[in-house]
Amino acid sequence: MKKMKSKAGRPSRALGWPLPAGLPPLFMARIRNGPNSLSLSLEPAVTMSARMRGLMFRQKPASLLFAFDWTDRHSIHSFFVAFPFDAIYLDERGAVADVFSSVPPFTPLLIPRAPARYLLELASGDAAKLGARTGDRLEIYRSAERRAAGIHRR
Repeated sequence: MKKMKSKAGRPSRALGWPLPAGLPPLFMARIRNGPNSLSLSLEPAVTMSARMRGLMFRQKPASLLFAFDWTDRHSIHSFFVAFPFDAIYLDERGAVADVFSSVPPFTPLLIPRAPARYLLELASGDAAKLGARTGDRLEIYRSAERRAAGIHRR
């Protein structure tokens, strides 16, 4: 994880782009877009099977961060997803390539307008809370607060 200095001179916990390898299976994160930010539990989808499953068969929304093996116009669907969600495609530098808000369940195909390396699947309405628009650069910070999300090491 790249350590950068924040404005207050403290080390920043920004993950940086491209994302580092070895992220835990679930971690507390803050996603920032300028003055807007969200704090949430983020689940990386870095393996082929995790990317294939995505939000399918889940009973409630989860926040997923897909890391694709290469930059392309990666398509998704929402078959077997029981709730609407937001999809934010990002390029290799964290710039927003495309945004899909409130994707309804059982949507057959979504293809971003521009190539992307990453995809954030968030609860419906989170893209609007971030004010995410094409060209914006998102930053993802790893939070040290594990207990706030009920995340515990065993």
